[in-house]
Amino acid sequence: MKSQILALVVAVAAVGVGGCVADAPASAAPLSSSSPASARPALTAELLKSAVVVDVRSAGEHASGHLQGDHNIPVDQVEQRLAEFDALTKGDKNAPIVLYCASGRRSARSKGLLEKAGYTSVIDAGGYSSVAGRFPELRAQ
Repeated sequence: MKSQILALVVAVAAVGVGGCVADAPASAAPLSSSSPASARPALTAELLKSAVVVDVRSAGEHASGHLQGDHNIPVDQVEQRLAEFDALTKGDKNAPIVLYCASGRRSARSKGLLEKAGYTSVIDAGGYSSVAGRFPELRAQ
């Protein structure tokens, strides 16, 4: 019985740690907690340059540092501003959209909202500091 409880505790701890995007090392590619790793596209500088990149933090957070060429649409405005996503993707619901925030929580929420609206290539890149740390050349000056 004790060994079964220990096995359960270890399994729960492993799932809890593995599902935490914000605690992933900077060298990892945290993209989405809902997609299997094999289905996730690699987060690369090329993808960040070619995709629609959206910072879902507040305007004040965005002003304190963000990626070049991104768009600031705070998470609480995503649903009301779906027409902007349509314009940014030129109506292509399959166009890649990369989302980031401070820790990965708001970008994960925004990913769900966009997928519910029919977007199919939404990538949750997690927190800004992690993305900017991996791709410092893409920080806005």
